[in-house]
Amino acid sequence: MRELGVPVIYTAHNIAEDCVADFYKLWKPIKDGAIKEGSPGADIYSGIYPLPTERVIRTKPAYCSFTGTDLDYVLRNLGVKTLIIAGTLTNFC
Repeated sequence: MRELGVPVIYTAHNIAEDCVADFYKLWKPIKDGAIKEGSPGADIYSGIYPLPTERVIRTKPAYCSFTGTDLDYVLRNLGVKTLIIAGTLTNFC
């Protein structure tokens, strides 16, 4: 996408400690900090790490990348009408 000049936007499922819903407390990996905001294991994989010029939405309180984030505003600002979604949680987003 970069070579074609298509904007690349990353989202990371990180949850701030003060925003964890009860749902996440019930799932052991999440309870143990698997996606805790700021933890090393919650960062984007180094092999596909964003360029400094690429937008990253790092904290989202749910699987959906639109809920509680500014992704909609970012896409509208870019004039985006079509999305290509890829990643390990694509089926949830």
